[in-house]
Amino acid sequence: KWLWRLSRGHGSNGVLGDVGIHILDFASYGAALDIDHVFCRLRAFDKAPGNRIGEYQLDANDSFAMTLDFSNGAFGV
Repeated sequence: KWLWRLSRGHGSNGVLGDVGIHILDFASYGAALDIDHVFCRLRAFDKAPGNRIGEYQLDANDSFAMTLDFSNGAFGV
């Protein structure tokens, strides 16, 4: 079942764990710079009544906003 992606108890790291690392890697590669600091805010929105479907507690984060500080002082959003 795909529901494991929405449940921390079933191994999901949420959207940040699924795609966030690839975004950071692409930003660092594209800018040809190291990333010194990352600031991120996460949210988990209601996905079903009671945030549960069967055995799946739907508690994995499903949105994030991130800012980056690059090694040369530039920042990314």
